Amino acid sequence: FFLMIRRPPRSTQSRSSAASDVYKRQELYSLFKEIVPVIKNCLTDDWSPDLRFTACCFMEKVILKLRDKITDDDTREVYPSLLERLDDSQDLIRIEVTKAFKALFQCTSNTISQSTFEYQIKAIFIHLDDPNEEIQLSIYELLKAAAPRNYEKVLEIAQEQLNKQKYPRKCNCLLYTSPSPRDRQKSRMPSSA
Repeated sequence: FFLMIRRPPRSTQSRSSAASDVYKRQELYSLFKEIVPVIKNCLTDDWSPDLRFTACCFMEKVILKLRDKITDDDTREVYPSLLERLDDSQDLIRIEVTKAFKALFQCTSNTISQSTFEYQIKAIFIHLDDPNEEIQLSIYELLKAAAPRNYEKVLEIAQEQLNKQKYPRKCNCLLYTSPSPRDRQKSRMPSSA
């Protein structure tokens, strides 16, 4: 006779595995505090585009992994270096840094101040007017990801920027494809599941 033992599907985590995952994230977060200065240094290295690119990729992955742990202080520590990379001479780095920024805006525990948010959005909007369409699209996607934090502010800045832009198409898209005020209100309400 054969004894068959049925394993749970791999997608189902055991309690010890889930606890281990939480512990690993806490450990990673404590390391995050230590490695941020190193990452920032890599992001600002003028001599090595590969290092800047890798730092952008790494920053995105770490932020995504720690999305429920990133605080306002962490954001204030990181975002100036990310903004600086939006002016990089290498377009691939500029596109990659938008992914890290998008991850930062999607952090669940991060409640950045309105003045910091407004500053970031205004600085990002400048790049929506880039002649490179890939950069425009990447910035557009970033602004769409940031918008749920404060739709009204993003739309207000979009309206201000519309007449200043040489390439206003994506700015128009933001203005005319944003959710209605009623839909925005619904998105802020907890779902009744």
